[in-house]
Amino acid sequence: MSELLGVTANSEWIHTNGNKYIVLCIANEHTERPNQYPVTVVYQGENLKIWSRPLTEWHRSMTPNH
Repeated sequence: MSELLGVTANSEWIHTNGNKYIVLCIANEHTERPNQYPVTVVYQGENLKIWSRPLTEWHRSMTPNH
């Protein structure tokens, strides 16, 4: 899936606000109904809270932490 662009489990990312996150998994990657179940990034912050957001919105505010 080309739009993943490096978004993989255990990859580290930084939000535009400076917070750091680690990707836990990609959900719905192989769905047959993407309109109903969009590909979603499930990720965890340093505060241990778990979040998710559609992959289509991921790169708007996240950059890889190299």
